[in-house]
Amino acid sequence: MKIAVTYQNGRTISGHGGRTNRFLIYTIENQKVIDKQDLELDKEQTFHNIIHNGLEPVPEHPLLNVVAIIAGNMGPGFFQKMKMNNIDALNSDERDPNVAIEKLLEGKLEMIPLDENHQCK
Repeated sequence: MKIAVTYQNGRTISGHGGRTNRFLIYTIENQKVIDKQDLELDKEQTFHNIIHNGLEPVPEHPLLNVVAIIAGNMGPGFFQKMKMNNIDALNSDERDPNVAIEKLLEGKLEMIPLDENHQCK
């Protein structure tokens, strides 16, 4: 399985899952990371730009093969849109991508509530 983690500076998980254009893609087998790759999307490919208006499933996207996306912040719209695409959207205040994946695999990744006051600008 593959899990995506949002990040912008190469070291920490970033907020606003819908606007993020850089992801670390972890490939997991038998509860262990076997590969990690960097994925950088064009601005037009950010989820904010392709699914901001409407709740339809995304027809094609480089991240549709992941089972989950971990982000430092997301609104309920992003959460619902990921759910429609069979992707678990996980909102966490963990800042280290590697630690977040470790904790997720151990069942110890703490989730924070969705940002109900999330503003798309």
